[in-house]
Amino acid sequence: MDARTDLTAVIPAAGLGTRMVPATKEAPKEMLPLPQSGEGGLVFKPFLQIVFENLYDAGVRVFVFVVGRGKRIIQDHFIVDWSFHDLLISKGKEREARSLARFYEKVEDSTIIWVDQPSPKGLGDAVLRGLKAVSTEKVLVHLGDVSVYTPDRRPVVESFVKAARKVEGECGNIIHTIEVEDPRRYGVIMPGSEWRPTGVRAAQWYARIRGLIEKPSTPPSNYAVSGMYYFATESIMAALENAGANDSTGEVELTDALVLLAEKGELCAVLSQPAVFVDIGTPSLYLEAIRFFSQNP
Repeated sequence: MDARTDLTAVIPAAGLGTRMVPATKEAPKEMLPLPQSGEGGLVFKPFLQIVFENLYDAGVRVFVFVVGRGKRIIQDHFIVDWSFHDLLISKGKEREARSLARFYEKVEDSTIIWVDQPSPKGLGDAVLRGLKAVSTEKVLVHLGDVSVYTPDRRPVVESFVKAARKVEGECGNIIHTIEVEDPRRYGVIMPGSEWRPTGVRAAQWYARIRGLIEKPSTPPSNYAVSGMYYFATESIMAALENAGANDSTGEVELTDALVLLAEKGELCAVLSQPAVFVDIGTPSLYLEAIRFFSQNP
C-alpha cells in the first residue's frame, strides 16, 4: 500500500551545534550517528538520515532541507552512489550494502530541495527560507536534530500528521507537544482548552493554545514543544514575517510567530503520551539517545 502524502517537509538543519564541539567543529551535529535496528543487527545512521527515513515512511516525498555554513557534508550524504554500494558487495559487506541500498532507494524516490541559510539568523529565519520553496497549502516542519518516538521506538510523526489533519479545521496550525518533567529548557505551551481525543490514537489528545514561552524559568505547564509542526503555509509565513527579529536575540524566532498565531486563535497542539523525546543537542542528551536506540526490543 502506497502511503504517500501530498505534504512537503521542511527540515531546518542549519544550526552551528556549538554545544557539541569539538565533534561538530567540521561535521554538522545532524550527522552524528545513532544505532538503529535493521538488516539482522545494529547499524549506525546519521541522525538526519533517520529523520528523513521516518518522514519518508510516513508518506512524505518532497523534502526541503535548510542548511548553512559547513553543511556540505549533509548534501554529499544524500547523493546516491551505487558504485560505493557495489564496492561493499565486492568486499563481502552485504548487510551494510543492503542498508545503504534501502536509503538510496528512498532518496531516488524523493524530490530533495536544498535551501541555504547564509548566516545564523534564528530558527524562524531558517523555516521562512524553507517555506519559500514550498508550493503546497499545508507543510510539515520537522527539526533536523530532534525526533519523537513511542517507548517501543516507533516514530510518532505519521500519527501526528493524521491527528493534525483531523483537527486542522479548528485552528489551521498544529504543533506537537509532549509532557516532560523539567520543561525549562524547552518552548512551553499554555493550553487554552481542555485536552480532547484526536480519534487517531488512544494516546493522543489535542487542545487550543493561548500562548507559548521559550525556556521559561517558571514554566506555565509541563507541555514542551517537540519540534514537529503542521502549518498552513501562508499563515505561518505571514506570522514569521510579522514577527521579525526578536528584540533580545536579534534573530527571527519561530516561537514569536507561534505566539502571534495563538493570539489570533489559529494554533492548536497535539499531545502524545507516553512519548520519548530524542535530542542530540548536548553530550548528555546524545548519550541518552544512544542508550534509547541500543536497548533490546
